[in-house]
Amino acid sequence: MNAQVVCVSHKNPTEPYYRFDVFLESLRRFADKPTVLGMGEKWSGLMTKAFLYRQWLRDGKNTSDRLILCDAWDIVFAKHPHGIGDDCIKKFGKDAVVFNGEKSCWPHVELSSEFEFKGAGPWRYLNCGFICGSADLILKMLEAMNLESIGVDRKENGKTIEPNDQGEFQKMYPRQPVKMVVDTNCSISQTLSSCTIDEVDLTGTHIKNKVTGEEPGVFHFNGGSKNDIMPLMHKHWNL
Repeated sequence: MNAQVVCVSHKNPTEPYYRFDVFLESLRRFADKPTVLGMGEKWSGLMTKAFLYRQWLRDGKNTSDRLILCDAWDIVFAKHPHGIGDDCIKKFGKDAVVFNGEKSCWPHVELSSEFEFKGAGPWRYLNCGFICGSADLILKMLEAMNLESIGVDRKENGKTIEPNDQGEFQKMYPRQPVKMVVDTNCSISQTLSSCTIDEVDLTGTHIKNKVTGEEPGVFHFNGGSKNDIMPLMHKHWNL
């Protein structure tokens, strides 16, 4: 199945812990190139991503059977995007929008009870650094978010307001405007925040999550994992 990777990056980051170059190279190894939205445009905080994704989809720019929306500065693809799209369908069905899971319910810890899935491991809380689904379902989900009511980073009455896209997806999850699922076993995508290197097996062709036994196709180095785990895994991939 044809899958298209779309991300948002308003600049080429220079901070050493952001590796947009590695993200691009990981896709280049599979002869793939992402669609990058927002380059050189104004960045108005995390909600910028949702607005750009929605407009791109409204404009009918998608040409794929399966859409992968992901962060650009701390993501590595270890498998071909087409195969990742296929795996999402095999494990979660055609009608699902799949999110990667993480160990903490950030930024809305008060919503943690919404993600207490039976039999789920520690990666049970919704993270929006990786989203996979059909374009029509993702657009329906973004329309249901009512982005204009949320807005972007701004000052109001002397207060700084910085809405968070992940938080908005977490708040939307109980409503299920489309079938939203969390990849709690890291079978598709693995977040590394609050993880240790001992939780992954680097000896095989594909890196394995020792806790769940899965071999994810995408790795998301969110949080503090950029400082310790990311360099080790980049070395493993010769990236």
